Amino acid sequence: MITGIGFSHASDTTRLDSTQVKKLDSLALLQKLKEHYSPISSFTDGFYSNPAMKYHSRNYALTEFNLGYNENKQGRYQLQQGDGGQRFGFDTKAFLKHKDKDALWGSAGYSNGKRKNVMWNESSDYAIVAPYVMADTVGGDLSYEEYSFSGGYGIQLGKTMLGISGKYRALLEYRDIDPRPKNVVSDLEFEFGAARALNQKYQLSFGLSARKYTQENLVKFYSLVGAPLVYHMTGLGTDNKLIAGNKTNTYYNGGGYGLQLQLAPKDKIGLFTNLEYRNFSFEKTILDLQALPVSELKSKLWKGELAYLLGDQERQYGLKLAASNEQRSGIEAKFDNRGQDNYVLISKNKNYLNQQSDFRLTGIYNVQNQKALSWQVLADIGYSADKTEYVDPARSMDFAAISGGLNVGISSQMGKSLLQANVGGRLSKNTNATRSWSDLKTSSEVYRMLENNYAYHISDYQQLNLSARWNYPLKNGLGISLKSTYSYTAFDSKYNGNQFLLTGGVTF
Repeated sequence: MITGIGFSHASDTTRLDSTQVKKLDSLALLQKLKEHYSPISSFTDGFYSNPAMKYHSRNYALTEFNLGYNENKQGRYQLQQGDGGQRFGFDTKAFLKHKDKDALWGSAGYSNGKRKNVMWNESSDYAIVAPYVMADTVGGDLSYEEYSFSGGYGIQLGKTMLGISGKYRALLEYRDIDPRPKNVVSDLEFEFGAARALNQKYQLSFGLSARKYTQENLVKFYSLVGAPLVYHMTGLGTDNKLIAGNKTNTYYNGGGYGLQLQLAPKDKIGLFTNLEYRNFSFEKTILDLQALPVSELKSKLWKGELAYLLGDQERQYGLKLAASNEQRSGIEAKFDNRGQDNYVLISKNKNYLNQQSDFRLTGIYNVQNQKALSWQVLADIGYSADKTEYVDPARSMDFAAISGGLNVGISSQMGKSLLQANVGGRLSKNTNATRSWSDLKTSSEVYRMLENNYAYHISDYQQLNLSARWNYPLKNGLGISLKSTYSYTAFDSKYNGNQFLLTGGVTF
């Protein structure tokens, strides 16, 4: 087995000819790639997310630059998210490490794309701000540009590791025909961590994070023949009727914090635990009405993971149990309209509640050979549930599903090249499905929207996933890579979905 090549000094190669040096450079790069993209690394990465633990996530340094194109089309979809889209982007990421000292990592990315056929939603980041979005019955494609940056540093001080990390995302989303939203998102998060060596094998860490989120959401109409009604949605098809119409300038201002406790071995063999709590909330205001606050959403997320891995450097096997629960509650203001743009607050009521739970058991068996064929099998089975309630008018939607997947992968070094391929399948079967919005007429547009989303959420599906990656080392530790993935989803009726991704890059 090749070890330590990534940390060789220049003096180590003075007795080698140029051919031997090139061979060592090639082997070193392939060794880095094998570690960074090994199934064991993917299986355990969540237990090293604390910046104080990041030092132990990899043994080798690696830097990458990638260009990629992604396209997808879904037959079953949530109207507010669109039925697919296309994206072109590039990103770079690096992980640097000095043994027994410190680690430095970072990334930067840019995406330019389009979300297609977005309906009943003129706001960005639907998964974050739902259900309090601006909406209309026209919709259409949405173009966007997104920038992201992240970085962190961890340092070892005796038996203690200290770490800090940060990430920032900026999003501009817009449409060039009516309705014309122009949304600007800023999402910033910092995390601080400290870890302590319990013995020669295990590290115990604690993390604290803080987040700040804002979104400027403005919709304009340039047509001279009129504009559709703009709604301020409040959940399950309801809206704030007092401010419906031409109030199209809104602002989301939010933030939160998180706590994390992790236990992980330095060599990725043994017991892993991760306990996490995230608290996030935002307030939506109408800027047309002198920054009138109309709704507030509070989210609480609990997450726990427990895993155990056995084996050695060439063979590993283990299990991971994960559970999560998120509760989202919405508080809405009621006003007395005492004239044009004169609203007096009467009360605040908790009308919206959404609860999402997931339980999953994952198993892995990995055989990692340095020269011969390497292979792995990854399987999981789980249960997920989602329940949404709205108080007045009384509406509800409740669904749950059992899902499972199987993935088989191989990796082989052929000459100078490293080839990796995966084939996987996933099945999901609905186990519970109820909904109630009896106050709506079946001919109404809101009713049709809710029924479409309900059909998407309760659909059974079968999915096929294929991926392949090719790496080829060049000179002086530099290499090139090419990766392609394809996913096909067949729903429980005539609907299906396709997703394709192609990326090419440079590694060193």
